[in-house]
Amino acid sequence: MYGLVLPGQGAQRPRMGADLFRRYPEIVAAAEDVLGWSPPELFERGDVAQLTDTRYGQPAVFLANALRALAPRDEVA
Repeated sequence: MYGLVLPGQGAQRPRMGADLFRRYPEIVAAAEDVLGWSPPELFERGDVAQLTDTRYGQPAVFLANALRALAPRDEVA
């Protein structure tokens, strides 16, 4: 059995995942379509109030960390 454990609320920070968002544009576009807003734009703006709002922070953190799980280990800082 395998599991994937990702950080949750509170792990977000401005500009988080920028390199991963550029590396996986198709996945980011699909997430934006589902969410109705852009996680990369949220992280880029660094709006702390919105980043800490669970409605935005939790899906954005999930996306960034799911993309990190896709990246080859030697390419993730």
